[in-house]
Amino acid sequence: SLFGLQVNEGNIRTRKELGGGTLFDIGVYCINAARYLFRDEPIEVVGLTANNGEKRFAQIEEMTGAILRFSRERLAIFTCSFG
Repeated sequence: SLFGLQVNEGNIRTRKELGGGTLFDIGVYCINAARYLFRDEPIEVVGLTANNGEKRFAQIEEMTGAILRFSRERLAIFTCSFG
């Protein structure tokens, strides 16, 4: 799945101390959707983050991508982005 939205500098989603960042703000919905659909917990997770260097992303990641492996060789793949 892909989940993205634009955020302006100063937005609460860009403030690390308030739980900002793509994973904590919108990535959790992707994770929970996979857990719900598979009725299972992931057994392995690989994740990466990226940042294009814009000032508004100085404290947080701009983009997160992840692969979650579940039992019976099921995969959930998502990318979430603020840019």
